[in-house]
Formats: sequence, C-alpha cells, structure tokens
Amino acid sequence: MQLKRWFITLGGCLTVLIALAGIKGMQISAMIAFAESFPEPSESVESAYSATQPYRKTLTVIGNVSAPQYITLHTEAAGRVEVVGFKPGERVEKDQVLLQMDVSEETARLNAAEARLTLAQNIFKRADKLFESGAVSEETYDRARAELAAIKAEVARLNSLIRKKTVIAPFAGQTGIYHFEVGQFVSDNILVTELVGETSDLWVDFKVPQFYPLLSIGTPVEIQQLRHDGERQWVSATIIARSNDVDNRNRSVTYRARVSVEDLPISINSGVSVRVPVSAAVETIVIPVTAVQQDNLGEYVFLLEPDNEANGYRAQRQPVSVISKQNKTAFIREGLNENQLIATDGAFKLHPGLLVFTEAPEPVAASLPQQNAAN
Repeated sequence: MQLKRWFITLGGCLTVLIALAGIKGMQISAMIAFAESFPEPSESVESAYSATQPYRKTLTVIGNVSAPQYITLHTEAAGRVEVVGFKPGERVEKDQVLLQMDVSEETARLNAAEARLTLAQNIFKRADKLFESGAVSEETYDRARAELAAIKAEVARLNSLIRKKTVIAPFAGQTGIYHFEVGQFVSDNILVTELVGETSDLWVDFKVPQFYPLLSIGTPVEIQQLRHDGERQWVSATIIARSNDVDNRNRSVTYRARVSVEDLPISINSGVSVRVPVSAAVETIVIPVTAVQQDNLGEYVFLLEPDNEANGYRAQRQPVSVISKQNKTAFIREGLNENQLIATDGAFKLHPGLLVFTEAPEPVAASLPQQNAAN
C-alpha cells in the first residue's frame, strides 16, 4: 500500500516536471521566434572602387615667391617734393611720373643754356663758312667749335639732373606704399615705392640638396600656399631654370619654377612649400584615405563582397601596405587590386562578416584625381 502511494507521488512529480518543461520550451521557442523576427545587424557606409595611379616619391622644400617684373624705385638726387603722381597700391602706366621734385632752378639754367646753344650754333655755322673761304683763322674756328661742344654738354648735364629728380615707372604695374608728402625735402637714394609688373606668372625659387637627382627643365612640381580659410591647396608649376653650380653653404642646387598668378594669388617674397619629384614613377593602387583603418596588427581596409540573399554586402578585412597618404588619397603598394569595392567613410564601424549596405559607384579605374605622392 505504501509502495503504491510512492508511485502515485512520483507520477505526479513527473507530470508536473513534464508540464513545466513543456511550458518552458514553448517560452524559449517564442523567444527564439521573437529574436528571429528582428533584422540582422548591419551598417551603412560610403564606398569606392580602387584604381591604379603612378606614384613618385617627392621631397618638400621651402620656396620663395618673386615676380618676373619687380623693381624698387629710389631717388637719385636730393630735392623738395613737388608732385606725387600715384597713390599707394595704385596701378600705373609705363613712363608715368611717380615723383617729381622741384626742378625750377635747373629748368631756368637749362633755358639759359639752350639760348646760348642756339647762339653758339649760329656762330659756329658762320665760322665754318668763313674758315672754308680763309676769312678767319683756324684758332677762331676751333674756339667756336669748342664753345658749341661745351654748351651742348651743359644742356645734357642739366637734362640729366632734371631726369634724376623725376622718378617714372619703367613698366606698367602696381605700386606699393610710400612715406613722403608734397613739400617734403628728401635725400638721394630714398625708397620711393616698389613696382610689381603686370604678368600672368610668378616665379618660385627653391633649393634641392645635391645628392638628389638633377631635375630637368620642364619638370612639373607642386606649390602649396596657406589660404585665408586655413585649408592647404597644392597648385601645379613647371621648372624653367636651374643654377649651373652648387651652393657651397648648404650643398644644394637652386631651381626656379613658373606658376600662374590665378593659381597662386600671393604676395611677393612670401614663403611657400614646394613638392618636387625625386624618384621614377611606379604603379600603385589609390583609394580614399578614409578607407584605411589601423590596429595593433597594422593597416587594413574592408572589402565589400556582394551578398545577394541579403541584398547587400559582407565586410571582409584586408591588410594593406600604405606607401603614403596625400591629399585625401592613400597610395597602396600591396594588398589590393584594381576595381575592388571598399568601404570608405564609416569603415571604422565595420567588423568582418558584418552586413553592409552602400550605394556602390560605377567601377572606374581612374576615379580618383591624378596626383603625385609625398614622403
């Protein structure tokens, strides 16, 4: 009888356990079904195709900007300022009078000398005719000729002195700042102004250490200026001249490059960065610099492999060897081939195997701007 009660109790416990297990299994199945109703974790990123592009190792040096037509104008003689013929920063024409000093005394003496010159010329003409006929002596003829020559020299001297007190523009251009006024007495060799000619190009002089290969005339280089908004911009230039000797002070060769004024609107004597090629070009893979990630194992990118079932892509980690990063572009030596789809902006959110959505661009080999790379 007691054994029967134990079997009944055991059967009841088993029934309760089976019921509880069934309820728990249904709950777990419901939870699994609920979890499966959520979409797979994914990320959206920008993407681009890798492209091939020549890479040249470059050297960045400091250059100095100059103008093909540039001159500093100084006074040649002392005097009182009578006319200032320009305003600071004003454009002037060729042969325009920039500064006229008082030449009233010289002008009066010149008028008197020119009157004497006219008289001496008439006397010499008469003496010449009389000398040919034998009416006057050779001494009288020589005196008339010497007097004429002396007065001509006096006229030339006075004209030269007047010119020295007149500063004119040797070519059309833009003036600088001056520091004098009408009525002021100025000494000789005083700076009047700087004059920059109107040219379409500027010159940039720079030095390259002699142990680098010599650059030939016509070699393209790049000039960098600091813009007012703080962004740096590289513009193209061309080498037009090279020094024939090596500077003994720093063992370097001086070069001169020509750059368009429109590309480099900068003041004369400003310092700029010059990027010059110092090696032969080699083919590399170029991608946006935002695609390159880095961790303890090195640099890598995420390749995007198509997943047709998910209607997206799968992220695949790909180690790369980066030669240089320049102008938002990374130059890759190893690890990538041309026309591979990679994640760019937002790639830092990815991990291997993650579902990725992106609007893939058309695979164009030369989709990135052509440029050289720096060290």
